[in-house]
Amino acid sequence: MTPTNTIDVYNLKPGYRYQFRVAARNRFGWSQPVAAKEYVDVFEPKCLPEFCQPLPGQTRVLLRHSATLQCHVRITNFRCFYEIK
Repeated sequence: MTPTNTIDVYNLKPGYRYQFRVAARNRFGWSQPVAAKEYVDVFEPKCLPEFCQPLPGQTRVLLRHSATLQCHVRITNFRCFYEIK
């Protein structure tokens, strides 16, 4: 169970197709699962991002304060798509 409406999926194998099924849960119980209509094909990445200025290795922030972290990424093959969170 996750408190957000997104989840990261790991360890998917290249060359396989996946179909995802999602169910919601709240204080009343579970919803009926809903399956995605489309399959997701997983491929080997054709390029990887290059971190020109990486994030610092360790950052501390005082309680009830905020911090902004910034990194620079270069992608040489623009046909690739990366979502960096």
